[in-house]
Amino acid sequence: MKIPQLIATVQRHILHNLRTLAQTCVAMGFLITANPTLAQPTQYPLDSKVVNVVTDYGAKGDGVTDDTKAIQKAINEQFGSGTIIYLPKGTYLISSTLRWAGACNYTVLEGQGQDQTVLLLTDGAKGFDDSGNPKPMVWTGGAPAQRFRNAVRNLTIDAGKNNPGAMGLDFCANNQGCVRDVTIRSGVDGKEAGAVGLGLVQGEVGPLYVKNLTVIGFDTGIRVRSNVNSVTLEFITLRGQRQAGLDNAENMAFVRKLTSDNAVPAVVNNTDAGVVTLIDSVLNGRGQGPAIVQKSERGVLYLRNVTVTGYEKAVAAPLGRDVATGKVEEYCFGPTMGLFPGKLASLNLPIEETPEVAWEPVVKWVSPQQFGGMPGDAADDTQALQQAIDSGATTIYLPRARELPTSQRANNPGWEGTYHISDTIHIRGNVQRIIGLEATLTLTGKLTTEKDQPVFLFEQGAAPVVILERLAFSNHPAGSAIQHAADRDLVLASFSGSGRIDHRGKGRLFVEDWVSGEVRIGPGSRLWARQLNLESDADFKIINDGGTAWILGLKTEHRGPIIRTIHGGKTEVIGAHLYKCVESGTDKGLFFTENASMSLAGVSEYAWTPSWGTRQLVSETRGDETRVLPADAMPTRGGGRMLPLIACYADAVKGSSPRAPKVTAGGSTAASLAFACEGQDPDGDLAGFVIQREKQPKPATMGPFRETGLTPSTTYRYEVRAYDRFGQFSQPTVFEASTPADTVAPIAPVNVRTLNVTDAKVVLTWQEAKDEIGVIGYQVQRQEGEDKPKVFDAKDTRELTDESVEKGKTYTYRVYAFDAAGNRSEPAATEVKTLAHAPTSVTLEATRHTAKGGDIHDFGGFMGNIHWGASLFFKDIDLGRENPFNQVTFRYAIPNDRAGTQIDILLDPKVGPAKGQSLPIEGGTLIGTFTVQGTGGWDWKDMKEFSIPVKIEKPGTHSVALVFRKGEKDGPHNAVCNLQKVTFSLAEQPKD
Repeated sequence: MKIPQLIATVQRHILHNLRTLAQTCVAMGFLITANPTLAQPTQYPLDSKVVNVVTDYGAKGDGVTDDTKAIQKAINEQFGSGTIIYLPKGTYLISSTLRWAGACNYTVLEGQGQDQTVLLLTDGAKGFDDSGNPKPMVWTGGAPAQRFRNAVRNLTIDAGKNNPGAMGLDFCANNQGCVRDVTIRSGVDGKEAGAVGLGLVQGEVGPLYVKNLTVIGFDTGIRVRSNVNSVTLEFITLRGQRQAGLDNAENMAFVRKLTSDNAVPAVVNNTDAGVVTLIDSVLNGRGQGPAIVQKSERGVLYLRNVTVTGYEKAVAAPLGRDVATGKVEEYCFGPTMGLFPGKLASLNLPIEETPEVAWEPVVKWVSPQQFGGMPGDAADDTQALQQAIDSGATTIYLPRARELPTSQRANNPGWEGTYHISDTIHIRGNVQRIIGLEATLTLTGKLTTEKDQPVFLFEQGAAPVVILERLAFSNHPAGSAIQHAADRDLVLASFSGSGRIDHRGKGRLFVEDWVSGEVRIGPGSRLWARQLNLESDADFKIINDGGTAWILGLKTEHRGPIIRTIHGGKTEVIGAHLYKCVESGTDKGLFFTENASMSLAGVSEYAWTPSWGTRQLVSETRGDETRVLPADAMPTRGGGRMLPLIACYADAVKGSSPRAPKVTAGGSTAASLAFACEGQDPDGDLAGFVIQREKQPKPATMGPFRETGLTPSTTYRYEVRAYDRFGQFSQPTVFEASTPADTVAPIAPVNVRTLNVTDAKVVLTWQEAKDEIGVIGYQVQRQEGEDKPKVFDAKDTRELTDESVEKGKTYTYRVYAFDAAGNRSEPAATEVKTLAHAPTSVTLEATRHTAKGGDIHDFGGFMGNIHWGASLFFKDIDLGRENPFNQVTFRYAIPNDRAGTQIDILLDPKVGPAKGQSLPIEGGTLIGTFTVQGTGGWDWKDMKEFSIPVKIEKPGTHSVALVFRKGEKDGPHNAVCNLQKVTFSLAEQPKD
């Protein structure tokens, strides 16, 4: 027998004995057990690497002992590993926030069941008393969008008593991550004080998936914030809120199966960028007011099959768009469009629920380790995994695998080890569930080179439904990740990967919380997807070739078109976030239908800059005719456009065009013109107006139009066309209007402050003054006592250096703004006292940086997300008067696993030609190098100071550059976040 075979045989015998022991333990009640429902496993195997907070970390779960430290220790020691941190049945008392550690990703908090495991906040807990500034019981991370694969499952979070500022769960995940089977309550009956149940409020929150969530009590049940990256919610129960059930501002919330029982609004959509889609829901009210509040005239609200009872009205919206109670069949606040005349409604495809498979006793589970598969040893595990599937077992599990010491984890992403797979895995036989327990697969061999080689091939087998869940790829397959080629159903859930989903089988395909690159749907195949994140530069991210696809919550990244539907296929999207954030450039189109049907509801393209926004949103072909929907016809959102409701039906027919509109002048200013449009359409299908000035198209409008940024005392000529919901345009109406002269002074500058004050110099700065036409310059007056003020012309800068001051004196500076017409603002003033002696330090505040590089953003008080490769440049810095400064201090915050970047400190360098946002630094004298050390997190409270000596040969005024370079011990995604300030100082007087 060969050595590898011998080792595998010994391993199988050992694991067989472990299974026998497991059976004995189950019989004696020693194993982890859970509520035997379809929502969670009944137990976990002994070798699953699930961490039990009771047996492994000493938590009590008795409802009396404070378990905060024990649970937090488990989180701290298991960060970023994909570990399931398990809370068996019990009540776990906590007194402060449980915080995800490290990079705040790849962490799962899981209980034994909603009615079994409770996280309970102590009564009157410190810091949970301010409802205006909610404090979370559980916090899973914030921006940037790298909180991958976080999850909270199968438990109850209770805010206890006397905690009015409590937020039950502040959840953030990106690309793939979920909250499943969770109850959040403010007291057992929800009647105790509490601010927010579920907070989806962090910057760049989502995309993520929330399923089977109940929120009882709190001021707000679910609060959604940020302007990216969308959240998908399904099977949500909200009860007993005091202000609102679900409150959204800026972000996109895609909701299905919401049941609300409240005396306050069930849903509030607040802002211009807010998008809410709500389908298949029941909202029960108890009193006056509306069930749904649409506050903004530009935000998007889409409803379908929503039943409202007990409220004064179903929807309260601007522009007279209120809706009465009862059943709302379909409603869209925002333009509803079709490219060809016909039905203007969503496809309303039949929605089928994701099938569930009953959990089996753990003794029946089989692992590839029983067949010699050992993750983390770099050996090929393909055969072992296939043998496990072909063993006759119905549940296959993949443990999380090996561990590394804490000191080695920061530079070893995925430190739990991986399973190496080199050939296609065939899903067949008796298997009905393959569960990864957050394990990772590394693809090798032909899976990384051959485009026609799938990683998983779903074939015929005994089970009518198979679930593949909780896995990840560490690298990209060359071909498809999953190929569905069977007559039975496949469920894909909580999977982070790439590659393609190829659906060619006659059986159904269900996808939940999935990251991939592309989806291909063949003739007759059927797909239902929830929270589908696609990131690839393929020709199309989804091609539906004669199949049926229904998607709730689509998110995409990278350039390229999104969906192509052909050969009679049917595609329906309820909510989508199309993020153009990586590559510059403009896409020609997003959605293409060719003799097929498609509907889009609540779709939003978000581009970092308007120049990246797509110019043609939808292209539809009927027979030999193709029509396109231009971007100018739809409302804007963040550099892109919104598609509130688009309908494309294969059986559309042509109709008549609208008549030329009537245009009436409204109010005007020196820089703006306003007018109202009134149109008529014989078929009653008027959708809006397209306005052009000098052949330049303006955004489409449904009501009054105002154009800003015009020149005073100027006449402008417009052409206005009405269009209907099928893209048919009227003849133009020509309209002329003139702007008056500019007689309005600018608004005074704000935030006048000092950047530097010495015994011989004052450096002032201020924020830009506001003016409709534009400020062309500033004037600063310095007043000392009763003397005549000294006048400085700041021209087009917002910074003044005054070197005519004397030591130890008090001056009053007044800053005026003026425009091109000579109008001058009121002054903004500040009082400054110069030093009585030469300074011993100088601080470079983050808001004073004069050049950006890499991925640097000024958040007002610090610079965030500074990656290696970036540079900062500061000019005219006093680095000592009599003696040169000899120390530099950095104040910043960064998680420990992101430490390692080196910062070169250069004196008097040259600035090279700008390249995009980057400003290259050339030459200069290296006076010191600082290696970034971890501070424990990104937050303000995590900020710490670090100092190193520097050698400056001569005192005086210098320019300084900070160049961020990749260090020898860089983390996986190195970044310095929240750099607040840099201080040069004289650490000690030089000795003679």
